Amino acid sequence: MTIKEGQPAPDFTAPATSDTTITLSALKGKKVVLYFYPKDSTPGCTTEGQNFRDLYPNFQEANCEILGVSKDSLRRHENFKAKQEFPFELISDEDETVCRLFDVIKLKKMYGREFEGTEVALVLGYWDAGPTNQKESYGGSLSFALPFGTSLTGAYAEEDLEAAGRQNEQYWYAKLGHVLDLTSLGATALSFDYMATEDQDANGNEGTSYSVAGVQFLDRIGTEIYATFR
Repeated sequence: MTIKEGQPAPDFTAPATSDTTITLSALKGKKVVLYFYPKDSTPGCTTEGQNFRDLYPNFQEANCEILGVSKDSLRRHENFKAKQEFPFELISDEDETVCRLFDVIKLKKMYGREFEGTEVALVLGYWDAGPTNQKESYGGSLSFALPFGTSLTGAYAEEDLEAAGRQNEQYWYAKLGHVLDLTSLGATALSFDYMATEDQDANGNEGTSYSVAGVQFLDRIGTEIYATFR
């Protein structure tokens, strides 16, 4: 749905912080600033909310309500709101109903193809240590960040040591991660990774390693707890 300037805003009812439910039509007679942002606790979104917070008395004098909207859960919204001391409510739009009513979900384009929400990063590298060290390195990584919180990464690197009379060193790496809302403290990130090497430090050396890691974000104090087992 495309909304044009001067048209009435579409009505909606959605859950919000402070154990409230917001119905837009119930605010008739007031001015309303409905601002949409991608994600709680990210730098740009935090700064935007802080600006609305600092100017909130001016909006109140103008009989204007402020409402923030994102796809974050109510639990994350409550933590974000408390940490930043927002005097206004945040609407949880996990199913994108409100976002789509106001046409703020946009398709991304890459190489002529359209898609929603998945980010892809490709990195390629090459390093030449020069004739003295007699080695060069090359490799790359490919990462996918999916819209439902899962990420995938794969990487490969190789050191060319033929000039030094050694077999090439090779490295493989893979990682699977996922972000969950498990507690009121903040998001919980879990990951599993795998690494394998061949001919590292000496011809014939082989090695593999596995690890499981978890990060618990503590939104209220702006830090996190990290644990890993390898």
